[in-house]
Amino acid sequence: MWRYIGERRTFLFLVVLAFITYLPVLTLSTPYADDILRETTGVNHNLQTGRPLTELLAFMLFQGSIVNASPAPQVLAIVIYAAAASVLADRVLVAPWPVRVAAASLLLAGPVLTHNMMYRFDAPFMALALYLAVLAGAEQPDSEYGYSWMRVVVKGALLVASLSLYQPALGAFIAATAAMNFRYALAPSKPSGRASFAAENMTALIFAALIYGLLVFVLLRPMIAAGGYSSTHAELVSGPATVLANLSAFGSSLWRAWSGTLFGALVLLMATTGGVALTLRLIKNGASHGYILWVVASLAAVLVAPAAMQIPLKSPVILPRTLYGIGVSLAVLSWLIVPPSASKDTWRGYMMLGGAVVVHLYSMMFVATAMSASNEQREYEDRIIRSALSHLPHLPEPEDAPGLTVSGSPGFAYKTARAMEAYPVLYSIIIPALGADWLTRPWLIAERVKVVLTPSDENTRSEKLGSGLGWTLYAAEKGFWVELSQPL
Repeated sequence: MWRYIGERRTFLFLVVLAFITYLPVLTLSTPYADDILRETTGVNHNLQTGRPLTELLAFMLFQGSIVNASPAPQVLAIVIYAAAASVLADRVLVAPWPVRVAAASLLLAGPVLTHNMMYRFDAPFMALALYLAVLAGAEQPDSEYGYSWMRVVVKGALLVASLSLYQPALGAFIAATAAMNFRYALAPSKPSGRASFAAENMTALIFAALIYGLLVFVLLRPMIAAGGYSSTHAELVSGPATVLANLSAFGSSLWRAWSGTLFGALVLLMATTGGVALTLRLIKNGASHGYILWVVASLAAVLVAPAAMQIPLKSPVILPRTLYGIGVSLAVLSWLIVPPSASKDTWRGYMMLGGAVVVHLYSMMFVATAMSASNEQREYEDRIIRSALSHLPHLPEPEDAPGLTVSGSPGFAYKTARAMEAYPVLYSIIIPALGADWLTRPWLIAERVKVVLTPSDENTRSEKLGSGLGWTLYAAEKGFWVELSQPL
C-alpha cells in the first residue's frame, strides 16, 4: 500500500501539516457557491461539466442525494492531498529527506488549495484527481528501463480517471512528468530510461485524451450541450491568437493575485533560483545544447502546466481552483534549488527549508483570513436579505407566493474588503451570493421563503415600500422587488 502513498513518515508528516494549515476550513466552513445549490437540490450536476466519475462517486458516497456531511469530505481531501505530496516526494524529488519533504509540502500551501478546499462536496474529488495525475506522471519503477505498454495502459487509465474527476488536474501530470525528466537529467541513468519514460508518458497522454474525448464529446455531448454554461466552457479555440490570449490571461491573473505579496515574492525567488540552478548544473556537466534546450522546454512546461486545461478553451475558467496544479509546479521548481547529491547543510538547503517554512506560516495566516472573510461576507448578506424579506407580507399558502425580483449587489462587508486588500486573490475566491439568480434562488428555497424568484426583465417595480441598510423594497407588477446596494 505504501508504494501508492509514499514513505510512511513522509505521509504522516504531510497529513499533520495539512491538518494544521486547513483547520480553519474544517471549523469555519459554510456552504459556498455551488454547494448552496447542491444542498438545496441534492443533485451534483457534474455530468454536464464532463466529470462523470465525480458524479458516480458522489452518488455512492452520499447515497444518491447530496447532503451536508461537512467536514468529512474536506478531511478526506486533506489526506488525499497529503498522499499526492508524499508520492511526489518519494518518487520524484530525489534529495535529503528534509529537503524533498519541504519541497513536496509546497503542494499543500494554503494560497494554492484554499479555493478547492472551500467546496464541501467537491473537495475530495478535486484532491483525488490531483493524486491520480501525480501518480500517473511519476509511475516509473527505478528497477525497470525500456518501454512498457503495460505502464502506458496504467498511466492512461489513471489519467482518464483524473480527467473524469476534475480536468484541471492535468497540469499536475505535466509538471510531474517534467520533474521526472529533471531527475534523469541530474542523476546518472541509462539513456533508454529517459527516452522510454518520456515516450510512455506522451503515449499515455494521447491515449487518455482520445478515451476521455470519446467519453465526453460523443457519449456525454447531449448533456453538456444542455448545460448552457457548461457547454460554453467546453468549446475549443479556433486559432493561435486565442491560445496566446489565454496564456496572457493566466499570467495576468497570477500577477494581479500575488504581485506585491510575500507569497508571490517567495514563489518568484524559489522558481527562478531552481530554474537557473538546473540550467547551470547541466552546462557544468557538459550536457549537449539539444539536451539543455529539452530541459528548458520542460521548465516552460512546468510553468504553464497549471493552465494546461484552460489554454485550449474558447472561454477558459481561470480561477484559483482551476489552477491548483500550480502546487506541483512550485514543489518541482523549489526542489531544483538543491542538487540531489547535496546535503541539506548547504546554503541552498537552508534556503529551501527556510523558504518552505515561511511559505507555510504565510499559508496558515492566509487560510484563516480567507475563511473569516468568507464567513463575514455570508453573515453580512444574510442580515441584509433577512431584513428585506421580513417586510414582505405573510402569505401562508404556497399557491399565494408572490413574485420576487432581486437586483443589484450589496457589495462586500467591511472586514471582507479589508481582507481582500491584504490578499488580492480573495477577489477571485469570495463570491457574493445575492443578486446572482443561480445562488439567490437556492438560498431562498433553503430558508423556506415562499416567493417565486422572477427575472428583472419579467417584472416592473412601482412604489417604494421600505428600505434598510443595503436594501430598498418596492411593490412590483408580479409581487415585489428588492434592490440591493452597497451601504455607505
